Formats: sequence, C-alpha cells, structure tokens
Amino acid sequence: MLYKLLKHKMSRNQLIGFTLANLVGLSIIFIGIQIYSDLHPILNDKDSFLQDEYIILTKKVNTVGSILGKSPSFSKKEINSLKDQSFIQDVGLFEASHFNIRANINFIGKQFGIATDMFFESVPDNFIDVESTDWIYNTEKEEIPIIIPRSYLDLYNFGFAASKSLPKVSEGLINSVVLDINASGNGQFQRYKGRIIGFSKRINTILVPESFLKEANSKYSTDKEKDALRVIIKVKNSSDPQLSKFIADKGYIIDGNQLDTGKARYFLNISISIVLFIGLLISVLACYILILSIYLLVEKNIYSLENLSLLGYSNTQIARPYLFITMILVSISSIIAIIITKYAQSIYIPFIKEVTDTSIASTLSSSTLIFALVLFIGILIVGFLVINTKIKSISTFKNR
Repeated sequence: MLYKLLKHKMSRNQLIGFTLANLVGLSIIFIGIQIYSDLHPILNDKDSFLQDEYIILTKKVNTVGSILGKSPSFSKKEINSLKDQSFIQDVGLFEASHFNIRANINFIGKQFGIATDMFFESVPDNFIDVESTDWIYNTEKEEIPIIIPRSYLDLYNFGFAASKSLPKVSEGLINSVVLDINASGNGQFQRYKGRIIGFSKRINTILVPESFLKEANSKYSTDKEKDALRVIIKVKNSSDPQLSKFIADKGYIIDGNQLDTGKARYFLNISISIVLFIGLLISVLACYILILSIYLLVEKNIYSLENLSLLGYSNTQIARPYLFITMILVSISSIIAIIITKYAQSIYIPFIKEVTDTSIASTLSSSTLIFALVLFIGILIVGFLVINTKIKSISTFKNR
C-alpha cells in the first residue's frame, strides 16, 4: 500500500534521468577499467612507450684520429660525467671482442658450408630487452647464448637465403640454428657452440653474456683493457631539453632517431594523460549526478513523506520503497553498462591488435567485473545513506 502511494508521487522523467546518469557514469568507468586491463600487458612491456627509454651513444670518427690511430672511445672521466647527470638514470658500457672469431652455420643438424668472420659485443644484463632463462654461459657445455637484432633475421631470410636458395628461418625455428664457433688468439684456440635465443629491438649488434666476453677477452686477447667505444644510457624522457643540449655540447652521436622517437612518445604520453583526466572528471561528475538524483527524488516527495511520518510510519517503512527502486535502477544500469563495455571492447580490440601486433583476450577482465560489483554495492550504500539521512531529518522535524 505504501509503495503504491509513493509510486504515484515519483516522477517518471526523474527516474529515467537517474538511470541514464547512472548508466553513463558506470559505462565510462567500466570501459576505462577494461581498456586499462587490455593495455596493461602492452604498456608494461619493456619496449612500451610508457617505459624507460634507452639511447646508444658513440663518438664521431674523424680522419685525423683514424690516421693517428686514436680511438673514439669514452674515457672514465666521460663515463662518470654521464653518470652524474640527473636526467640519466643508468649507464652501460659496450664491451667488444678483441680476438678472432670464425663461425659455421648448422641448421637441424645439416651444415650449409656457410662460414664467416664475426664479432661479439656485450652490455650489462639490465640493458637487454630479451628475457630468457638461457641467457647464461654454460661453461660445462661450452655453449654461448646469442642475441641478434631482429633486422638480421629479415636480412637473412629476404636477402642472403633468397639469393642462395637456402631455407627461410622463422623465430620459432631459430633454436634449431647452431653456430660452430672457433675462437683464437694469444696462442690459444677453442671451439664453442653458439645458439641464438632471441632478438633485440633495442640493441643493433650481436650480443653474448658479459661474463663470457670478459673471460674470453682475458684469455684470447693480448690487448690491455680498452675504453668503451659505445655506451647505452637509460633515461626516463628522451625528449628532455637538458639531455639534447648535453649530447649536442659533447658532440656525441645517437644511434638511429631515438631522440625523435622520444619526442613522439612524450607528446603521446601528454595526450593519453589528458584523455584519462577528462575521463576521470566525467566519471566523478557522473557519480555526483547519481547522488544528486537520489537526493532530489526524495526531496520532491518531502511533503508526502512528512505526512506519512506524522501518520506513524517508521523511517524504515518510508525508506523501503525508495531503497527498492534504487536497487532496481542501479541493477539495470549496471547490467546495461557491462553490455556496453563488452560492445566497446569488440570495437577497439581489433584496432589494438592491428597497431601493436599483440594477442589480446576478447573477454571482460576480472578487474572490470570485480570493480563493477564493488561499485554496484558502493552506489547502493551511498543511495541508502542519502535516503535514510533525508528521511531521518523528516522524523526530526516531526518531533519538534
């Protein structure tokens, strides 16, 4: 009876407005959480534009220096200067092989008669963008793990292999490629097995573990320890003007167009931050509208509620119809918001897959569903508190 009485006093347009405001707010929040969940693995990848950036520096090779045999290397003073800069987080030195290396290529146990002189370089492990448990030199097996640039695989497949009628090698088959490596120098000679364990997008050289190369240089090289010809630095923002000025003042050369890429990342980060801020602001305003709608729903019927209170109805009895309607409307809004989120995901997932070349699950994440449940309960609690507080104020007014 009480529900039927209050129902006639409720505005249908106001209920629809409450539901739409709730729906818009929940949809924005759910879609934002789902997009973050889908992008989280990509954004946390080592090569993500949101992660720290790495720049490789060299010195210019000039004619006079070459004639005089002067090496364009980095002195210890220059290395320390790099480490002292606030915009540089870490500095790693390239170590090159200073001995003879001859390699023969085997594929699935078949030797192709391809032999070549080659070189190795190493950097500290924390600068490498390939994660593998095989990245360790096994002294017992005398097997050297090797990381090569991804571009080398394309050069082999579409250049060398195509011209020699040799089989193409995919990333999946790369472990089947074995290098017979002959290392010599300082009156010593030894055979090793080399195995390619991954491809680097960051460093354009043939990498081996630093521990192996230091040991090999001390064993096969007659040269004393040399200064590094290249360094790799870790920075948070490669578009930092201080970094650009420092590199220009020192006359260092940057490998590739890493500074230009950093500027593009910087502006992209700003754009993403602005979009996220606007989304958050809209979500907060939507939540405010929800609370305001509930409050106005009760406020509009204040005269009827006061009369019911004077007739002896308890606060709980008066509040129950509003609580029930709030629960129904919030439930409907939440279900529709989840459906909208799923539909939005089906639209943006193909685009993300095309841009990032990454496989992403097409299901709603557990984070979205859990947050939806928590937010659903939270909105109900806030609604109940607003309704109960307002009705209690009516009761207080009656007792005066």
